[in-house]
Amino acid sequence: SFVDGWGGLYSDFMEGTSWIISGGGGGVTSQGEPDGDGEDDQYGFMHLTLSRYVIRVRAISHGGQLRADRKVHQRHPAIASPKYLNYLTAAQREMEKPAREGCGTKRFTFYLYRAQGPHSYEDVNINAANLAGVLWYLHHEVVMVCPRKFGITRIRRLLVTMRNTCDLYKDKTTQFGPYSAFDSGACGVEGCSDIYKKYGSVVGCQHIPYNTGIFAAYCEQPNCGYPQWYSLPGPCTKNAYLLKSEKCKQEDPGGFCREVTGERDCTYFVEDAGEVFFDELYRTVSKYYTWDQFCKSELEYNNKTDYGIGVSFWNEIYNPAKCRERYNKIIRKFKEKYPQMPASLPEPRCDFYESDPKDYFNETGSGFSRHFKQRKMR
Repeated sequence: SFVDGWGGLYSDFMEGTSWIISGGGGGVTSQGEPDGDGEDDQYGFMHLTLSRYVIRVRAISHGGQLRADRKVHQRHPAIASPKYLNYLTAAQREMEKPAREGCGTKRFTFYLYRAQGPHSYEDVNINAANLAGVLWYLHHEVVMVCPRKFGITRIRRLLVTMRNTCDLYKDKTTQFGPYSAFDSGACGVEGCSDIYKKYGSVVGCQHIPYNTGIFAAYCEQPNCGYPQWYSLPGPCTKNAYLLKSEKCKQEDPGGFCREVTGERDCTYFVEDAGEVFFDELYRTVSKYYTWDQFCKSELEYNNKTDYGIGVSFWNEIYNPAKCRERYNKIIRKFKEKYPQMPASLPEPRCDFYESDPKDYFNETGSGFSRHFKQRKMR
């Protein structure tokens, strides 16, 4: 039999490694009676073809019959590193080329996503993510609560144009800066105001390591890139929305501007690029069936059982195929609603690694235990 390590995520010393069970050592007795023509799996051998990115495994019986043919694809390192970039697409590799002019900073335009409730506000002093990052957040923190955390009802798509400052590039030689978590419009990271004083209002980023409760379950298509979160600093980053004085805004104007230049106060511009409501993906409540009624007997996702009650959309948090299915369903819905807009745009690599989470060995991100479900060749 053949066990693909991507098929189930679990606590095991071999982590997500794939392996082959080719038979017991020293024994000559099969589990069943062999077929004379070899139409069985009792005796035989495994034929392996190794390449840089794929291992092909073919199971051949004692009669020379091809019984199974599978490919094991390369699994990315759990922790993002600038030394490993095999997941980049051709378009993303083009974005890696050095800047042709200026101090080295580059201009990027790409999609980001936000989970948000019915209320609207300015897209400054916020965090956004690629779609894999938003799905990771929703699955680990939002849909397991009834009603949903923060009253989230939709996934917004943002068209972001950015160019960070020369001060950042000269010091770090990166296109992105440190990631800052924003809460009610205030930066919650210690010393973030000092960062913006040093580099200007730079767009920051971080990767979510694969073994923070996901491995490769939620990853960015098509090559399973890392979930990435971004910070977009606006005016007066040190204070919440209701506490931002005019003086503070003048001293710390943020990076939002319409014609992005890469100056210290002009690093990004955000345009609305559509939204998908949860109720367009699956049904929960309505005008006649409220959250109070729903929560009495149903739940979108139970992180103790790995299944919803009355809702199946979020079932199997560690199943990569299910996660891809959720990801693709949302992309298709955006394409259906906004056919005049590209369904996807190449995302620049987050080339700043100092802000990445450091607690990935202890935190799984879900209350559901990572048990092992074998997925065999036959």
